[in-house]
Amino acid sequence: MTLTPLKLAVLAAGLPQYQIARRAKVVNETRLSRLANGRALPTPEERKALARVLERCEEELFPAVAA
Repeated sequence: MTLTPLKLAVLAAGLPQYQIARRAKVVNETRLSRLANGRALPTPEERKALARVLERCEEELFPAVAA
């Protein structure tokens, strides 16, 4: 299993995925899981919200899609 930067940040946050998803307000727990495991590409809104909640920059969490 490959750990994506988003997955590492989620683990480091020490919060359950459902709490992170709830705080982000633009993803549900299932969507967050797919993003964190690299099985989906985030929308710009998802990138911004997750970066805010996880207190990281978008480029750090999503290096493959940073523009």
